[in-house]
Amino acid sequence: MLDFRAISYQGITAPTSYRLNAGASFLDIRGASFIDVANVLINGYRSPNFIVESTSRIFAEIPSAARGEPVTDIQVLLLSAAAGQESAVVLDVGGGDGYVSGTAKLLQTFIKVLLTTPGSDLFNPTLGGGLRSVIGTAFNSAVTAESRVRAAISNTENQLQFLHSGASRLPASEKLRSVSVLSVEFSIDDSALYARIAVTSQDGNRVSSGVTL
Repeated sequence: MLDFRAISYQGITAPTSYRLNAGASFLDIRGASFIDVANVLINGYRSPNFIVESTSRIFAEIPSAARGEPVTDIQVLLLSAAAGQESAVVLDVGGGDGYVSGTAKLLQTFIKVLLTTPGSDLFNPTLGGGLRSVIGTAFNSAVTAESRVRAAISNTENQLQFLHSGASRLPASEKLRSVSVLSVEFSIDDSALYARIAVTSQDGNRVSSGVTL
């Protein structure tokens, strides 16, 4: 059965420097390996317009939500990520570029199950990591929030390992060997939670990715 791409992971490269233009509406971003650029994020917001002048220079319009604020973070997202490369999860429901397979499909499957609420799948009511239930939940400490996230990731890992153990027709690149939690950060002030995980397939390929709630 073929899976359409709904979730992809894009490579991230960090600029080495930037400069505001006179009107403060564009950034002159310098760096390296600006090849196949998909998006430019400024303070977490997508730039509405950007021009890749060369592999080392990008002009990017500052998003309206970030104008007037200090520039604290710039990320250049590439169209794809190599195994082991810093990457970001991108939701692209209804879009995408065809079918997905291999390690990319494994990552997509893991994220989909991680976000699934148990009981929402009529054919498999116990399936789901339940991470979406964290959204809107009031936590009195970052430790409590991080514990919920780690539990959801561990639960998803166990479920997929069990399912894949009986999937003889599934290639090793699409079967889960293990998941490592690289970091979990929670900001009570911003009500934002950011987790980084590394997914390893049974053929030994490993890719890291981030999930933000």
